Amino acid sequence: MTRICFQFRVRVESLEVYLERHRELWPEMLAELTAAGIGNYSIFHAGDGQMIGYYETADVAKTDAYMSRSEIAARWDADMQPMFADLPDSPGNHVPNPIEVFNLEDQLLESTEDSIEPMSA
Repeated sequence: MTRICFQFRVRVESLEVYLERHRELWPEMLAELTAAGIGNYSIFHAGDGQMIGYYETADVAKTDAYMSRSEIAARWDADMQPMFADLPDSPGNHVPNPIEVFNLEDQLLESTEDSIEPMSA
């Protein structure tokens, strides 16, 4: 799995609407995300409209291609676009991905069981 992290900003005056729309995402959009191979998807609000998103996919290129062809995703993007601050105005817009510098699971897999001692309770 490839882990994707991204960040963007929602206009403060649009924040409540943005949050409300994500409390009950369109069922067809949920289906599109799943069909695109997106899993373990979360969006976090970091304050002042700053959002941090994360998802996993087995094939970034296939996922991006699927979403760029999706009429449902295009409608969702068009509906959400006015709420974003400083986001490229294009279908399937992307913000720069932060670079992952640490992942616990990866390091645990690389280590042997003998070299890692669990904490005592």
